Amino acid sequence: YNCKDLNKKIFNYVKNGKIKKVFLAARWSYYTDGNYDNTEFSHISINDNFSSNKKNSRLSFEYGLKNTIKKYNDIGVKIIFIHQVPLQVFSPNYIYLYSLKKNKFNYQKYIYELSVDYNKHVLLQKFVKNKVNAYSENPLFSQFDPELIFCDKIKCVVGDQDMSYYSDDDHLSTAGSMKLKDEIKNFLN
Repeated sequence: YNCKDLNKKIFNYVKNGKIKKVFLAARWSYYTDGNYDNTEFSHISINDNFSSNKKNSRLSFEYGLKNTIKKYNDIGVKIIFIHQVPLQVFSPNYIYLYSLKKNKFNYQKYIYELSVDYNKHVLLQKFVKNKVNAYSENPLFSQFDPELIFCDKIKCVVGDQDMSYYSDDDHLSTAGSMKLKDEIKNFLN
């Protein structure tokens, strides 16, 4: 599907439906940085003639963010930007199996140790957060960061001893989604 056509349809739907808030949510680093080892990258571009590389993909992200916010704000729509959940290094299946093998009665320590390092997460998100923070003074723009739910200053946890918050390295499980849902609800009130 053509992204430009889809975005036009969504914009017209929002405008015609007099919708007042739009959420922007994605795995943002997928378009700006890839993952921790610079793989799993999907280049984006402003137009078909733009060469595909990391630099141009980042410029396209910045351009798209700016224009999306402006376009919606111009019709009185507030943008709520949802930062991506912390990307894990290992899959939850691996983390839980390894942790159980190490100590089947008290494996929380290993779950925590194998969860992504907070500083690693911050570094991956740095480009997007810097660009998004430029809009923090805009009254028709706000942002929500799942980092506040899943991270302390050392780790961004994949889960606890009872359940995984992730279904794979970058998607939340039902338990993680419910945890996020409650916090977003509080954020909106």
